[in-house]
Amino acid sequence: MSRAIRCCFSNLFEGMKTLDFQPDFTREELAARLYALLAANGMHDGVHIRLMVSRGVKATPYQDPRMTITPPTVVIIPEYKEALPEV
Repeated sequence: MSRAIRCCFSNLFEGMKTLDFQPDFTREELAARLYALLAANGMHDGVHIRLMVSRGVKATPYQDPRMTITPPTVVIIPEYKEALPEV
């Protein structure tokens, strides 16, 4: 796992802990999902990853976290996007 991904995952998992998410995956399992997605799409360089995690599916349309009936939902969106030179 790259240093950049370890840093991002540290922030992600700390945020999930703060929000009392109960992930059913480890950092290593999430990294494996991410790398598998990139490999399946032949993406190597110049790829920006958008990673979103929600609490999961709710039993009702309410926002109350107690209504969650599944583990967190993970969405990984890779796109080709070069960083801006001034950033």
